[in-house]
Amino acid sequence: MSSIPSGPRPEMPGEPRFKIGQDVHLRTGGPAMIVNQCTPGPDGGFIVNTIWFGAGGGEQHGTYLEGLLEARPLPLDRYRR
Repeated sequence: MSSIPSGPRPEMPGEPRFKIGQDVHLRTGGPAMIVNQCTPGPDGGFIVNTIWFGAGGGEQHGTYLEGLLEARPLPLDRYRR
């Protein structure tokens, strides 16, 4: 006999949409931010912790549902050699 439980298994979250170090911004606008951490959220999505530097150069932090963020496109000159 097997000792493995046969009940429902907890759902494992998929991969986060964003990677640590990736540039993002709020879909509604705002400063450029860098992804600092992604943790599983209660709804199966991810909660994204971000960091950016404010107007005075001070470090700012924010925590957002990943659906509120979008990746910032890379500047075209990063693709040139």
